[in-house]
Amino acid sequence: MRFALGALLLCAAPLGASDESPREPEGEPEAAPRAAPGNPFGDDGPGGPFYRAEWYPQRPVIGQASDFGMVRQQLNLGAPVWRDRAAGHMLIGNVRVRHTQFDTAAVLPESGRAFPGELWNVSFGATYIHKLENGWTAGGSLQIGSASDKPFNGIREMTLGGIAFLRVPAHRDPDTWTFGLAYFPNGQINFPLPSVAYDWNPTDRLRVSIGLPFAVRWQPTDEWLVQIRYRPLTQVDARVSWTPHERVTAFGGFEWTNEGYFLAGRPNRNDRFFGFEKRLFAGVTVFPHKRVGVEASTGYAFDRVYGTGQTRRTAEDRGVEIGPGAFLALAVRGRF
Repeated sequence: MRFALGALLLCAAPLGASDESPREPEGEPEAAPRAAPGNPFGDDGPGGPFYRAEWYPQRPVIGQASDFGMVRQQLNLGAPVWRDRAAGHMLIGNVRVRHTQFDTAAVLPESGRAFPGELWNVSFGATYIHKLENGWTAGGSLQIGSASDKPFNGIREMTLGGIAFLRVPAHRDPDTWTFGLAYFPNGQINFPLPSVAYDWNPTDRLRVSIGLPFAVRWQPTDEWLVQIRYRPLTQVDARVSWTPHERVTAFGGFEWTNEGYFLAGRPNRNDRFFGFEKRLFAGVTVFPHKRVGVEASTGYAFDRVYGTGQTRRTAEDRGVEIGPGAFLALAVRGRF
């Protein structure tokens, strides 16, 4: 898909998704699009499978006599299940599983509830994309799943969300307008959120999505790539990558991520359990095969807070603050 559609899907993603892929693959609907990182289809988009594991060593819990360590794993599977090139139709299926195991004796302030031992985010979905004869592209995505410490425990731990979008060519070719509507109940913004962005393409090497979401993709040379992405309220991904060889890419940057869950047995069904994190990272991706990449990275995580509330501010005020520290990550990704 074109850059504007990828940016819209970035905005519509369940908050908390993140990716350290150094490139943003593209393609028209006829070519099995791999959408922007952080979208509801998963980190590698529908273009291929993706697995990632992250290890955070023990760090002190601020204000409590406890340490905090965790291991996070994520698996994404997505692929086109039906396509009619002549008519411009495509249907993409996806499965996404994220699991985080915590090692801590911390308790949540105010409630005194023990910190969850683990969190799951499991979702199944489908995306339909149709390219109209007049050059417009329309479609939508539906995701159903459960984000909780006890997934599928009950209807209160279920999630049902999705997006609808329309991409319209602008007066200046090849610019486009993208209009969208997104809703994900476990996100920071848990009501339908409209979006509009102008995809400005001044050169083949510079693309800017102006609006919400905001995104910049600048490739000053064949080897260097700069990407900046923002979506409300606190999702930022800024990175620089260097590709000295077609099968080797080094990258580094900054991320501000968050994720949301519905804890089982919570007194107020509108409360969500949020996690917030900022981190600096650097790594390298090697493709031993043109369709299989292995990625290793490390970094420094800070401003880490986990808390319960109906809003970001409430959750942070009631949250458990974790001391800053390093992390290690390893990922394997495939591409069609």
